[in-house]
Amino acid sequence: MVQEPEIDKAINRYGEAYCKLWEQVRDNPNEFPSGVVSSGTIAEYWVKKYLEWKYNNSNVSFGLPTQKSWDIKVTYKDGKEVLYQVKSVSLFNKSRKLSPLVKGFDKLIVISLDCDFFPFQAYVFQDASVLNGEHNVQALVVPDPDNKRKRGSKVFSLAENIHSEFFGILGDNLK
Repeated sequence: MVQEPEIDKAINRYGEAYCKLWEQVRDNPNEFPSGVVSSGTIAEYWVKKYLEWKYNNSNVSFGLPTQKSWDIKVTYKDGKEVLYQVKSVSLFNKSRKLSPLVKGFDKLIVISLDCDFFPFQAYVFQDASVLNGEHNVQALVVPDPDNKRKRGSKVFSLAENIHSEFFGILGDNLK
């Protein structure tokens, strides 16, 4: 009897988990961004949870897949809207380079996902204009907290590290 190689078993488990996630996405369309399930849409899911809890008296909704400049919209009771772009890297991305930004958002949240796709790092750029002008960046590189020599793009010095708040909110509200 030929024994199944470990990599085959791992691929099968990955496929089973992906199918289970896809079923949840299909059955709960307002809980997860529409489109392809990826590390980017998983990061958007976590950011939406964070924003829902942070702004619990507001409407927080995903943009459509055709919306390229922002991912999540927060609509406050007074009608004011804030558009968030979400960018992420996973532990599997050794370069820690983000996909290009598309103008048209108010705030940028950058998330790093661990190998289990749970966030372990979070930044917010409260003012998208810092990503233009003298800090115009074509591709952002996220700082690596485990390697002090990999400080990421210089513009991250203008970002707010929201690690404590982000994880405090997630930790207090996840079941």
